[in-house]
Amino acid sequence: MNGMLNWITTFLFIVGVILIIVKMMDDEEPYHALKIIGYYLIGTFRFTFNRIHIPLGFIIFLLFLRSPEKKQRGKRYAAGLGLLAFVVALVIPAITESYYKRTRYVEPITTNIYELNFQNHWKKVAETLELDEYSMKTTRAEGLKIDYEKDGKLKRLRYEVTWREEGQFRHATVYFHEGQKKLTVRATKVDQWLQYDRLISIERLFEKLDQINIKDLTPQGEFSYYGFIFSGEWTNFAIKDGETFIIEDNKIIPYAGELPIEGYWMNTFGMKQTGERSNVSTDGHYYLFDVQSK
Repeated sequence: MNGMLNWITTFLFIVGVILIIVKMMDDEEPYHALKIIGYYLIGTFRFTFNRIHIPLGFIIFLLFLRSPEKKQRGKRYAAGLGLLAFVVALVIPAITESYYKRTRYVEPITTNIYELNFQNHWKKVAETLELDEYSMKTTRAEGLKIDYEKDGKLKRLRYEVTWREEGQFRHATVYFHEGQKKLTVRATKVDQWLQYDRLISIERLFEKLDQINIKDLTPQGEFSYYGFIFSGEWTNFAIKDGETFIIEDNKIIPYAGELPIEGYWMNTFGMKQTGERSNVSTDGHYYLFDVQSK
C-alpha cells in the first residue's frame, strides 16, 4: 500500500510540474524549472505533533514566499500542488486502512464440526485475506474455541491468526455463530504481537486436527453441548484435574506419566446446564501433541 501511495504522489508531482512549466514557459526567471520543483517540495513539507499533521511548508509559503506578481503564478501552483500531495498522503492511508479492516465473509464448507476439513477451511479464509505464499507460511494461530452439539452441529467457532506481510504484523479474527450463514473475518494491522514466536503455525494445527476427528475427543456423557479450546501456545502442561492423552499421528494414547511436560494441548469438555441460562464445564479431557518430556 505504501508503494501505491508513493506512485500516486510521484504521478501527481510529475504531471503537475510538467503542466506548470508548460503553462509558465513565458516566465523569463532563471532556473525556473528547478524553482518550481523547490516550491512543490515546500508545499509537501509537514510537521507532526501528537499525531496531528500540520502543512508547515505551505504555511511558510503563504506567510513569507507568496507574491501577487504574475511571474509568481507557477510557484503558487507548485506550492498548491505540494499541498495536494500532502492531503493525498493523509487521506489515502486512512481510506486503505478502513478498507483493510472491513468485515469479510466466507462461505462455510460445512456447519458440522465432525465433517469439517480444517485445512480446506483455512485455504478459503486465507484466500479471503489475500495471503501470499510467504504470509501463509508465517501465519500463527491462537484462541481456537469451538462449541458444538452432540451430533456435531456447530454452535460457535472462533480463532485468531497473526502473520507477517510487507515487513509488518497482520492480525485477524475468524468467527462463526449458529445464527449466521457465513463466517466473518476481520483483519487489522498491528505493530507487534508479543506471543507470536510461541504460537503454533496454522498449517500444523489444522493438519493435526485433520488427522483426528473432534468426535473422538468428545466426552461420552450427555450434556447441553460440548466445548473445545486450544490456546495455541507452546507451554508447560501440569493440569492434573482431568484425563490426559497424547496424540501421536492419528492415535490417542492415555498418559499416566510425570508432569509437567512441554507441548501443545487441547481441552474438550461437556457443558452441564445449571440454570435456565447458565452452564458449567465438566468432564474435562486434555490432549497433548508435539510433546517434549522434561
